[in-house]
Order: sequence, then C-alpha cells, then structure tokens
Amino acid sequence: MKTKKKTRHTFSGCSLNLILPRSWADLTDSEKCHVFRILSMDGITLTRALLLILVSLTGMRVIARTPQGWTVAFSPCWLTARKHLIRTCELHAAAQALSFLAAPPPAPVSLRKLGRYPTLHPLLRGVPFITYLTCDNHYQAYLKDHDPRHLRLMAPFLCSAPRPRMRLSGPQLYSVFYWWYSLKTYYARRFPYLFAPAPQTLSPSDMDDNAHAMLRALTGGDILKKQAVCSLDTYDALRELNEKAREAQELKRRIKK
Repeated sequence: MKTKKKTRHTFSGCSLNLILPRSWADLTDSEKCHVFRILSMDGITLTRALLLILVSLTGMRVIARTPQGWTVAFSPCWLTARKHLIRTCELHAAAQALSFLAAPPPAPVSLRKLGRYPTLHPLLRGVPFITYLTCDNHYQAYLKDHDPRHLRLMAPFLCSAPRPRMRLSGPQLYSVFYWWYSLKTYYARRFPYLFAPAPQTLSPSDMDDNAHAMLRALTGGDILKKQAVCSLDTYDALRELNEKAREAQELKRRIKK
C-alpha cells in the first residue's frame, strides 16, 4: 500500500494504492468538512478519528472484518465492486500518514466559503483590527463555556455574510473554531512577545480588559485616535503591538539590572 499526495485510490494488478494528502493544503473544502465532522465528534480518540478520516477521504467502504484484516470496496455499488483485503496493520499505517491532522498546523486553516459567502484572508490581512478584537472575544468566550452560539456570532465577521445570523452545518461551525485556533497558533509563532503564554480561559472582564489594553497601546491613550486604530489592518496592528511588547520586555530587563 502506497501513500502519496492527493486523496484518490488507484489499482495496479492486484495491488491497491491509496494516494493520501500530506498537509492541510492538499485538502479541498469538501474534504476539510469531512475532517471537521469527524474531529468534532464527542469523545473520539485520535486513532479512531484518523481511521474514520482515512475511510472518508478515500471513499472506502468497509464490507467485513476478518481475522486477516478488513475487506473493503471503492464504489457506490459496493455489493458488486471489486473487493480488497487490507491487513489491520496496513490500515493503521495508512491512517498514520494523516497524523499531520493532529498537530498544530503551520498556517491558518480555513474554508474558502462559509455557506455561500467567501471568507476573509486566512491571516486577516486587509481586515480591520476591530474585527479581530470582536472575533477573539467570541473565541475566548467559546473556550470558556463551549457554547456554539459564540461561533455562530463570530462566523459572519469572517466572511461577507449579512450579520448577525448565518445557517451553518456542524462541520462549517467547527471550521470557524479551527480557523481561529490555527490563526492564534500562527500568530503566537509570528508575534511571540505579544502572544506570550497566558491563562487558557479568560473571564468576560479579562477579555474586555485585554482588548482595551491593545487599543490603548496603539492609541497611546488618545481617545481621538481610537477610530483610526480600529480601522488599522489587523496584521499591521498586531505587528506593531508585538514590537511594543518586545520593547517593554527589554525595558523591564534593563530596570532589573
């Protein structure tokens, strides 16, 4: 059994070749939704999740389990399709090729559309800073109580949808969470001084204070500059805040000496 780059299967004589993705970038939006549907299942283990994703991405239909392994087919008409026996160790080895799904992604992972609405730039380039602050407040609230309402409120800000309501499927809703999780993971690497380790969950007052502190740092305490700061490009605003946090950290070091 071979594993390569895209999500297809091929046949060579009596051999079955599974062609699997190597990164999130290899997945289509439809395939990402399959992945999000499985990752969002309650209580699912990583091993089982990867096996289910393998089956889903390859279009594999499990016909039966035998002492030797699994009998599978790759056709909608699976009763008459060609059957293949895959040993259990081979199936688990193939699933491990998808282990990149369990690691923090190197770049933000988002869908090109939420429903019928195009989404924003994955890094929020060209997006007003106030949009970032609003979405991050909803994200932190979701981490605190796991109420999907926060993700529903957050979703319209990430695309061109009319606010405040959108109809999203479970996988699409999970994609909103995963996008922001992967975005914050990326930002933590790109802006290490700004996104220093902090408590995983914040109270509503903490979230408001955090947003206020960011705005104050950029306005220098001048309330007249608030509107202009809120309109700043998100990426540029975070880069400036990271530089200010670096300077503050260096100043503290000097004072301690």
